[in-house]
Amino acid sequence: MAGSRDHVHRLLHVVARRIHMAGVTLLAVGLLVLVAMVGPTGSAWSLLPGLTIIGIASGATFAPLQQATMDGVDPRLAGAASGVSSTTRQIGGVLGTAVLGALLSARLSSTLHSEAEKRAGRLPERLRTRFIDDSAAAGQHFRPPTVPDGLTPAATRLYEHVTSDTFATGFVGAMRTTFVACAVVLMAAALFCFLFGPGRKPTGETAQE
Repeated sequence: MAGSRDHVHRLLHVVARRIHMAGVTLLAVGLLVLVAMVGPTGSAWSLLPGLTIIGIASGATFAPLQQATMDGVDPRLAGAASGVSSTTRQIGGVLGTAVLGALLSARLSSTLHSEAEKRAGRLPERLRTRFIDDSAAAGQHFRPPTVPDGLTPAATRLYEHVTSDTFATGFVGAMRTTFVACAVVLMAAALFCFLFGPGRKPTGETAQE
């Protein structure tokens, strides 16, 4: 009877680990789908396929992760183990968000400067240098630069159009880089789960049991 319970416990652990690996892999796939489908002129519907995959993958990731974390913990220590697991997850989320935010900000400044240089020729010559500098600085505030004072209505409309186009293209480029980096980390995590998961007991030891 005890052997049967132990066998069921091991089977559930293996199933939970495989579901978790599939969920992590699907998260990476969902991010890559967003990278492939989202563009500066895309609609909100272009987000739907990637976000749908990410939503399904989240359900297959976090619940099995908690199960794997608590697996094998002495019931008397379940409360403490759950607290440590929750704290570790929160700290990891904060650190991951900070790293990705820094990556997005740095990449955004670079892409905005590059895109501004490409589009500066559409503006009057006296505005080009300021446009490039303001566009690069806009990456720190995550919004397009403001229109300079003293422009004619036509020049104001042109400046707004060019800055909006520049910011949209630069932001999408920076977002793609960030999402690809996330996908690579998730694929590496899935690979580590596969390679370094709990090993099976040797055949001789199993026979002795």
